[in-house]
Amino acid sequence: MSLQVEKLEKNMAKLTIEVSAEDLDKAMEKAYQKQKSRINVPGFRKGKVPRQLIEKMYGPEIFYDDAANALIPERKSSEKDDREHVWQGCIHGRRC
Repeated sequence: MSLQVEKLEKNMAKLTIEVSAEDLDKAMEKAYQKQKSRINVPGFRKGKVPRQLIEKMYGPEIFYDDAANALIPERKSSEKDDREHVWQGCIHGRRC
């Protein structure tokens, strides 16, 4: 996993994080496992819909946000910080 920081205007920064395809697949599977109990599809019991069917119906980006949140390491700081940190993840090739 590689991380690049590009400072933008004022107090903004752009983080570019590259992960291996294997790590992304694992994170996508974890996101599927987390969300599958909330997805209802006629003909399937709740939580029993195959991942491929969900991705076919809604697109694979349905799991991108949860996968990105799992892959981005949590900020570890020993000092107390009252600033609010806001980020919007963007998967390459996906409109943000």
